[in-house]
Amino acid sequence: MCSSDLKSQKRKYKRVRKAFKNVGGKSISQRPEEANERLEYGHWEMDCVESGKRKGCSCLLVLVERMTRETIIFKLPSQTQAEVRKKLDRLERKMGKKRFAKKFKSITVDNGSEFLDWVMLEKSCLVQEGKRTAIYYCHPYSSWERGSNEQRNGHIRRFIPKGSDISKYTNKRIKEIEKWLNSYPRRVLKGLSAIEVLEELKLAS
Repeated sequence: MCSSDLKSQKRKYKRVRKAFKNVGGKSISQRPEEANERLEYGHWEMDCVESGKRKGCSCLLVLVERMTRETIIFKLPSQTQAEVRKKLDRLERKMGKKRFAKKFKSITVDNGSEFLDWVMLEKSCLVQEGKRTAIYYCHPYSSWERGSNEQRNGHIRRFIPKGSDISKYTNKRIKEIEKWLNSYPRRVLKGLSAIEVLEELKLAS
């Protein structure tokens, strides 16, 4: 190839989210088989959907249950460890420790900075020294290990396009999107929606 051809070509770069080191956190390789094979309800994947560049700090905290594909979406004012923990604390207080622990047996996350404090994410806010869930970390740069999360984030982008300012979307609108996702029939669920699967399992709230 001649030098002029080389100069005319532009190298394409794919944005890769920086992976941080979680000290002492459990690897996905330690996750129980019930979670890996989607055999038991209560094992979740968790991720954040960001606003566009220079569009503010707001983001969505997205949880997807691996067996039923049940989806829960929260709007956060910023993508930080403190806000993620605050949201889980609020949810645990609302549900109660026993109900929370039963619903969220484990949560698998990536190595983003907002998820690094695994001790605080696992720790119950209601019982001193108590544990509410188990946190597992994917291998760095291995988004396919949270395949349900990645697919659901793509569905969310149908309603909130990439580059949007998430702060402009109301909590009511976020819950409407959540309801649509949980009501949509899915081939992987044999044509049922997540809500219908939950009803079959007598887990619908």
